[in-house]
Amino acid sequence: MHLPTIPTGITTTLLTSLLPIFILPSLVSAVPQTTGPDSFLNYNIFLAQLTNSTNHFRHQHNASSILFNSTLSTFASSHLQSLELIHSDGPYGENLAIGCSSPQECVDVWGNERKEYNFEDGKFSEETGHFTQLVWRDTKEMGCAARWCETWNEGRGGWYLVCEFWPRGNVEGEFRENVQKGEYSGAGGLRPTGWVKMGVLVGMVGGWLVLV
Repeated sequence: MHLPTIPTGITTTLLTSLLPIFILPSLVSAVPQTTGPDSFLNYNIFLAQLTNSTNHFRHQHNASSILFNSTLSTFASSHLQSLELIHSDGPYGENLAIGCSSPQECVDVWGNERKEYNFEDGKFSEETGHFTQLVWRDTKEMGCAARWCETWNEGRGGWYLVCEFWPRGNVEGEFRENVQKGEYSGAGGLRPTGWVKMGVLVGMVGGWLVLV
């Protein structure tokens, strides 16, 4: 299937119109914060956490740095409007998560699926699909958007994050070339997180992070 070329020249200001629960704070610090609403509401922090954490994993697996693309972000923000935790079936690679305490936490959980990935086998698995898309070598650009979902988790609410990738990864027959072991040496190479993986659910005190 022929995939469309990403158009250029489209820009969007994310988060201001998508997050009715919180007031957008002023940009008081250039240092990314690990947790709290600022990591989703402050665009500089949001962008830094997503790109830094994504590139941490990509560099360990012999992939180049990812570039943030506003057209992909626009597509992600469009998909968020329904607040349904389902894939868009769009032309891009796509990772979804809800319940993260920060954008970095979501990316780290995706990346830490690598402990389940069989690098010698080099095939797709539902348990590791977020990781393989994250570090896919042919993928060069990423765009993300987040929205607060107040009805999720029995009314306690949670952040819903959508990230789109181009060119899309997880292409049958191309895993060995695009998902390399690189510097990763096993469980000791995991980034520490506060999450415990249980199938497709990642548990945390007070709620659940769901990966799709």
